[in-house]
Amino acid sequence: DPLWRCIAEAYRHTCILRSWRLLDPTESAAAMHIQTSVTGVLDSLAHVPGTSPLIELTVMPLFMAGADNLSPHSRHYVLLRLAECQARAEMGIAAPLSLLEKVWEARARQAADDQSNVPWMNFVSQHASLTMECSPSLIAIRHTMLNQCIKTTI
Repeated sequence: DPLWRCIAEAYRHTCILRSWRLLDPTESAAAMHIQTSVTGVLDSLAHVPGTSPLIELTVMPLFMAGADNLSPHSRHYVLLRLAECQARAEMGIAAPLSLLEKVWEARARQAADDQSNVPWMNFVSQHASLTMECSPSLIAIRHTMLNQCIKTTI
């Protein structure tokens, strides 16, 4: 199924985004290499129809791209795709949505010349659990996909 390549590409960019953020969580979301991966995630996932069973695998890449997204229309796209994930999987995604809203609100409050990042990790309580309900098979698929993305990148 060619959609697996789209999912893999989205996860590859998700891993790249996470790596950049681990290296420097304060770097501006406007940095070219950050936006390249944000665009890479969104472009890859644009090929995955909302009716596909693979849509459930797109929550994490959508969240990571959404957290560094600067464009209002792209943010709207992320919200629409997350709604598709929720409808298809019938799983709660309140935590990712809440975190994205907090990040986007904090960015909107920044001064126009303030290019500093608003890390989504700032809004996660140390005691909060952000686990999403996933079937064991979905967790295994995600683990396999991440391993494949890492091997492809290296």
